[in-house]
Amino acid sequence: MELDGHHMPRAKPHDRIVDAAIRLFLEEGIQAVAVLRIVREADVAPMTLYRHFDGKDGLIAAAIERWSARRLGWVMEQVDHCGDDPEARFGALWEALGQRPDSGEPDGSLVAVATVELRRDLRHPAWSAIEAHRTALRRLVEDLVEPLGVADPRLLTERLCLLIEGIEAATVAGERARGVYLRTLSEAVRRAS
Repeated sequence: MELDGHHMPRAKPHDRIVDAAIRLFLEEGIQAVAVLRIVREADVAPMTLYRHFDGKDGLIAAAIERWSARRLGWVMEQVDHCGDDPEARFGALWEALGQRPDSGEPDGSLVAVATVELRRDLRHPAWSAIEAHRTALRRLVEDLVEPLGVADPRLLTERLCLLIEGIEAATVAGERARGVYLRTLSEAVRRAS
């Protein structure tokens, strides 16, 4: 691949492996994707994967961490475009959550996929990455709820986070429909708090 006559450096094997895993896990599910398939997609040798990760379980956790950082970082960029107005920032959160970043990744929540697929394996190392994502999401929502002046910001934050997780896990609607659902439901939850 060239950019202005210069060759773009190829991503490092670690990054290619994680990016391939994210894409495949979102497209096909975590359990359905074999390690050898990820290795082929990432164009690395099998031992390269095992040098960087302690098998598929470690790769799943790393994929969730990277997906979460990208997703939440993108959401905050969208919110920050609204300046300092608390109402506009709160509304931008729901707009952003209802959209898909233009990252080339398939639509969906890797945290939701992992939560469903790993629900019977509570010792899986991915649970710490899932919890870290949920904590970061809760902080993000809390930071946007605080300036709104609601009676109980903590309660509203908890309800909104449950709403987000539930919709991400259950929705099969298109991107625009999901955004409308999120905004409508968030307003209902906010009025009820």
